Amino acid sequence: MRKIWRIVFPPLVWLVVIYLLVEIFGVVISYTAADDMLAFAKKDPSEFIWWFLMTYIGFIVTSVGILYGAHRLLHLRGNYELPLGVLSLITVFTTLTTLMIQFTGLNIPKTFLVLTLVNILLSVALTTTSKLLKWQRRREIRIKKQK
Repeated sequence: MRKIWRIVFPPLVWLVVIYLLVEIFGVVISYTAADDMLAFAKKDPSEFIWWFLMTYIGFIVTSVGILYGAHRLLHLRGNYELPLGVLSLITVFTTLTTLMIQFTGLNIPKTFLVLTLVNILLSVALTTTSKLLKWQRRREIRIKKQK
């Protein structure tokens, strides 16, 4: 029974992590990309910035906690450097494209805005989690050397 649990447990944890991240993305995107919020951003940009800052901080803390917790729970080694490299390329493209479209005065398609937002939020969450995992690994190595 214990052997089966060791095989089944990691995929279950990652399924829960993926589900939670998708739900968190859904909430952030539904609030941010909603027509009411976009109208709110046009009407009162400074108030929208504060609102989005609180949403952003909540997302980062929650998603990094989930990713870091899953990594530590499963006693995994390594970090997210390879996915971050690929994601960074996509993020730079979507961000620069969004800025260029905005600079020309045209409207950004809502789906592209959502894609850009997801790329940026996921990049920040993975970068922060990766850095925390590196710091944790260095700390563990120092503790082992002291013993």
